[in-house]
Amino acid sequence: MSSDSAPSADLLRAILDGLPAMVAYWGPDLINRMANSTYTEYFGRTPDEMVGMHARELLGEELYALNLP
Repeated sequence: MSSDSAPSADLLRAILDGLPAMVAYWGPDLINRMANSTYTEYFGRTPDEMVGMHARELLGEELYALNLP
């Protein structure tokens, strides 16, 4: 890969899935866009279940309310 080319989505996925830390991206609408394998395993979800899920659905009402600004 040349230094000026962007990493592929597959490479980024492999890097993120190799991390022992939970990594996820939630859009401004609180809909999940991506989560690494550590994140999905912690919540007992598959990546397909997680993507498109609203934070409220994942956390439940009580924990969701505790995380509001």
